[in-house]
Amino acid sequence: MVNDIRILEFDVPIFVSCDGTSLWEETRGMVGEVNRIKVRVDADAGWALIDVYHTFPTWRIYTDGGFEVAVSKILSDHIGRGVIVYFTEYGMQDNGIASMEGGNDDDTDILIEWVCQEKS
Repeated sequence: MVNDIRILEFDVPIFVSCDGTSLWEETRGMVGEVNRIKVRVDADAGWALIDVYHTFPTWRIYTDGGFEVAVSKILSDHIGRGVIVYFTEYGMQDNGIASMEGGNDDDTDILIEWVCQEKS
């Protein structure tokens, strides 16, 4: 069986601030631009992955709560419903691209529904 993976990308030139809660580096007051978001979903398998393209100088923003809140707000504004996203695991982070996912099953369902509606 082949799953139906759908992708939605959009530009979001918006500056966001870190709140200093990263476990990897002092990030308090660090500011960078989130410039593009790519959301990949598979409704059959029930997953959603989010690539957040940014100008922060390092992947070490990983675990920063301010970044998570900012990206959650960007997505919520685009979707028109509240959604919470968190960083995925450590090994999926890279300089310039943060890997994120829905905070819980409800958030993942909202992301899947949104992408499927936009791409239908």
